Amino acid sequence: MPDILILCPTHDHADTLFAAIASAQAQTLSNWEMVVLCDGCPARTQTVLEAITQRDGRISTVRFPKSERFGENHRDPVIRQSRARIVCQLSDDDLWLPDHLAVMTQLLEHADWANQAPLRLQPDGQSDWWPVNMGTPQMKRSQAAGIPLSAGPNFVAYRREAYLDLPEGWTCAPREAGPSDSYMWAKFFRQPELRIASTARTTALKLPSQVEARKSLTPEQRLSELTPWLARLSEPGLERNLQASASILQRMVRLFAVHGVGETAGQSAVKAGLEIVDARQLARPALQGAPMRLPLNEDQGAEMTLAHDFIRARETGDAMLSAQLREDLRQRPGFWTGETRFLERWGAGFRQTAGEDWLAPSPGIA
Repeated sequence: MPDILILCPTHDHADTLFAAIASAQAQTLSNWEMVVLCDGCPARTQTVLEAITQRDGRISTVRFPKSERFGENHRDPVIRQSRARIVCQLSDDDLWLPDHLAVMTQLLEHADWANQAPLRLQPDGQSDWWPVNMGTPQMKRSQAAGIPLSAGPNFVAYRREAYLDLPEGWTCAPREAGPSDSYMWAKFFRQPELRIASTARTTALKLPSQVEARKSLTPEQRLSELTPWLARLSEPGLERNLQASASILQRMVRLFAVHGVGETAGQSAVKAGLEIVDARQLARPALQGAPMRLPLNEDQGAEMTLAHDFIRARETGDAMLSAQLREDLRQRPGFWTGETRFLERWGAGFRQTAGEDWLAPSPGIA
């Protein structure tokens, strides 16, 4: 009996399925089953899937009419019919490193729900790394409230038994609720006995399809973008090299908003459940909000300080900004405006989790 169920929802990403599923087939753990959920798939997608399933008996497809959003409601019956112990999800245009399932399985050894740190690869070569310790009391409350700070489905795994204990499983989220995965994770986080494991490791690569530069790409162009990454997945040191070149600024701003800040950036990191260590050290997972080890280099440390300064100015209403923050506000007004809008949209939720009024104006932002 397969130990792991892999859900792979898809609609019209036929070509990229070749690369995404190939990364699953290259896993160091092989005791898994994959169910590809065809959400109103066109003929091209069905043809591609027939070719894939004929070559690998672990992979099957289930066809459904097109759902309102991303086929969330199709996932529930598949999970209930499976006998696997662990549930993971593979996006149809993203990739897993070879040890992804092994890492997620290890995280769930003493947990019901586990997350990694998403790594998002942008078309311009830039990347974002989103480490989050989901087990802190503030993060638990923010997720139960549906604030979209969690990892996406690629970076989450959960025990099927914990899923079956929920009052309600996967459903199509109302559009006003935000991302559908956050809507689902909130159902887990409302369970008081939920055991949570988090790690700063990244064994999945997200190439967001909804960024403007990718929206116009043909299916063949999307596959051409994925193929070189597929060839590199077993490259020694790939995970750490990608993390070292990635920005953590956005995630730190939002984490510090949820947890509040201390006198220094280091104290703010502690409040967010992070143990900052030198980039040469290894990430260490955290269970139930214990400190999660986060290796950072000098540039990432500077970004953490910017995030601290920004949130501290919001908390205190201090117009005396650090020289570094003032310069960054000038150079990247679009980024800081976006973060301000995020904080304002979810302000009520931040007040519930951190006890602060996050509707106050952001420093330096008109």
